[in-house]
Amino acid sequence: MSRLRAGESAPMSRSPDWSLGEIPRPDRCVVLGVLNVTPDSFSDGGRFQNVDDAIAHGVRM
Repeated sequence: MSRLRAGESAPMSRSPDWSLGEIPRPDRCVVLGVLNVTPDSFSDGGRFQNVDDAIAHGVRM
């Protein structure tokens, strides 16, 4: 995917250039974690502003 300039939007695509791996079967429970690292996020207390810290926490989740 090419980089966008401020104010531009990417066209919608039905086939992303990344893969989620194996799609879970509907008969299995799947747990998802969301790591909000936006600068105005109050839920993490600012602990994951550093990219390496955010990635490490995402892997732990």
